[in-house]
Amino acid sequence: MVLPVLAFRLVGGVLEEVGSVELALETRLTAQRLLRGQDGADFARLNLLISLAACSRYLQRYGEAIGFLEQVQSLAATTSHWRVEDLHVQRAFLWIDLGAWRAADEAFAAIETGRQVPPPVRAGVLMARAIYQLARNLDATATVAEAEKLLAGVDERRIWRRLRVVKIRCLPPADALALAQAELEREATRGNRASQIPFATLAARAHLALRDPHAALRMAQRAVDGLKAALPAGFSPFEVRFTLAEALAAVDEAAAADEVRRLADDLQQVAASQVPEAYRRSYLQGVTLHRHIIAAAERAAGRSRLRLLKR
Repeated sequence: MVLPVLAFRLVGGVLEEVGSVELALETRLTAQRLLRGQDGADFARLNLLISLAACSRYLQRYGEAIGFLEQVQSLAATTSHWRVEDLHVQRAFLWIDLGAWRAADEAFAAIETGRQVPPPVRAGVLMARAIYQLARNLDATATVAEAEKLLAGVDERRIWRRLRVVKIRCLPPADALALAQAELEREATRGNRASQIPFATLAARAHLALRDPHAALRMAQRAVDGLKAALPAGFSPFEVRFTLAEALAAVDEAAAADEVRRLADDLQQVAASQVPEAYRRSYLQGVTLHRHIIAAAERAAGRSRLRLLKR
């Protein structure tokens, strides 16, 4: 039974990599069903549950992700392995997504810094810390540099790609644009639509910072078009769409107003249907991106009312 489960896990990883996150989730659920009633499979269950939690989070099914992590917690209490670090990292990512900063702090505090773990795992912890720092408007440059040092000599494209997404956010606009475009070209050559979306989005944001709205609009539209075929793991589709709205606002304010209203409606829908009630306020107000989306929608509504009054 172990070999079929391993096969499903590997297929799930490939599907996630190419942006078929829904299929990745279904594949891993199949693997989980195969493990039911199997003795000595706790470690395999732990691995699967961590992956299931990550998939649910990518799909913005936050209540479901919390449920998977609660199951992992009970297994981790009887398991001594470096993979348990991933439990705390996934918990931290979840609380960052929900704007639950105290809970994120507790997740990081639970990570055993003295445990011997593979360099990519330790670098993953550092990347999570860097994402936390950026979410709290803190400088993450040193944290990213430390992760890069740990990964020296590690030939693992997926983790380097994730790290460069974080690094781009730490760079001044011109440097951010150069790195984002280089990575975008590399991913386009590989033909992976999902992995192009974050770099196109970050290139658009750099163009906006450099006051080149038309170039920003082209890149932002490319990223949003990519969402029609793929979902990038760990990169918010709301950021992709809000970047397009900001680029539109710099070129055509009326078109941007419609886009940002739709975006705010979708954000509120996720909050109402996928975020447990205890976290809805922090999700909408504690996450900087979400706060900006709501504020932009309110400004657009105000301008619309003002135009009506002037008629």
